[in-house]
Amino acid sequence: MVNIETHCHSHHSFDSNTSIESIAESCEKRNIKGIVICDHDVFEITPEEENVLSNKGIKLFKAIEFTTQTDAHVIGISPRIKELQQERYHYSLDELIDSLQALGAAIIIPHPNHATGIVGNSKIPQMTIDKAFSAAHFVEKENYRYGKTSSDIIKKYSEKALLIGSDAHSSKNVGAFVNEVKDIKDDFLCTMQSVIGYKKNDEHGKAYWIKRRIKKSAPYQFVLNLFSPELRRKIKNKYFNR
Repeated sequence: MVNIETHCHSHHSFDSNTSIESIAESCEKRNIKGIVICDHDVFEITPEEENVLSNKGIKLFKAIEFTTQTDAHVIGISPRIKELQQERYHYSLDELIDSLQALGAAIIIPHPNHATGIVGNSKIPQMTIDKAFSAAHFVEKENYRYGKTSSDIIKKYSEKALLIGSDAHSSKNVGAFVNEVKDIKDDFLCTMQSVIGYKKNDEHGKAYWIKRRIKKSAPYQFVLNLFSPELRRKIKNKYFNR
């Protein structure tokens, strides 16, 4: 039995500065043998960085967490995922789902209830939400950063396979939530057919959820937008992405 991390970001994401080397070190500590690095709207991991992982016996599943025109996020996983790389907000949710299916990509619906999830986002018609869930292979039932998916969603789309995701933006959060599988295969879908459990290596206390409420507040957003994108990222990484 080994662990797979299905939601992780690196320094190639606009909101993370985590090196591939530090991700690999965290994987070693938590017996993670497979990892989905799904940077926001890009796949820019270099061959040298891939080697850092493979040299430690860690299988990289190439992925992108796409930001659609309505700011809803969807994770696509495929060896060819870079073919779909576009600027943030390029795809409508409909277009993205069609493109992922045409590529034969595995699809994860991350943190559905959050404002950047396809259910928590009030701009998406129900018909489009249903289409996305129908196409998806997996739904995050719990996300380390954003908490549990509502039981109503889980029940409504009960035919979907469930995952838990770290949504790691820092090296110490890599492996916070992992899925336990029998072994790691070259293909992501084949690997996930052998899920036998879920493991929470870390869980948040009350202070974290207080910070999450602050982040959602209008005053916080107003003040944060006074700074440059680079400084905003530093503030988030230092105080909130934990």
